[in-house]
Amino acid sequence: MLRENAKEEVLKNEGNAYFQRNMRDGKIEIAKGCMLFDEFLQNYQGLQKNMRILEVGCCYGYNLTYLCEKYDLEGYGIEPSKEAVDYGNDVIKKDKNKRVILSQGTADELKFPSEYFDIVMMAFCMFWVDRKYVMRAVAEADRVLKTGGGVLAIWDFDTRIPYRRTNIHNENVPTYKYQLAELFLGNPQYDLIEKNSFSHMGRGLHQDIQERCALNVLYKDAVEDAYIFSD
Repeated sequence: MLRENAKEEVLKNEGNAYFQRNMRDGKIEIAKGCMLFDEFLQNYQGLQKNMRILEVGCCYGYNLTYLCEKYDLEGYGIEPSKEAVDYGNDVIKKDKNKRVILSQGTADELKFPSEYFDIVMMAFCMFWVDRKYVMRAVAEADRVLKTGGGVLAIWDFDTRIPYRRTNIHNENVPTYKYQLAELFLGNPQYDLIEKNSFSHMGRGLHQDIQERCALNVLYKDAVEDAYIFSD
């Protein structure tokens, strides 16, 4: 039987190592998935100032801060890397940004009230999550997202066939590739309202299935709007 301990490894080691590997000149570029979500938000009629937004897997909060500043949102970020969280909070403090708060944590334990967020982003983080925790993470994202108007944005690998691959940086943290949105779309309250494919090469579908990524934007309906009621 496969025994997974990636959660502890990410919290103690690999989260910090990932942060260190990807920092260039003191920053990381805004993610392609975030830029595609930004394009969606520009035309989203339900967006209002002061909405609460959560980013799961926020690193030091560069995507989250960008969106909060642009759309005047109240931002919260969860990230397993303590180094990334400490660095991000220092940057936020220096910028005197009181509307973004970062905390160390994992996707399967979101320490927020139910239906607290108008928007939840799962930002290239779920491919690391132990499969024994993946449905907990899905349930937690659903729990904290508002019913009847909540928006869920997922950008991650997008392979129709489920893959498990060895992580070249840390063999104790395998990576999983799958169409994560499908785990939410089994619930009739979720509608897929936009999907955009991309890869490390840029926008559009990549010929290599292993390189395929996508932004999926889902809308969470009220129960009354998701089901046909009958006597």
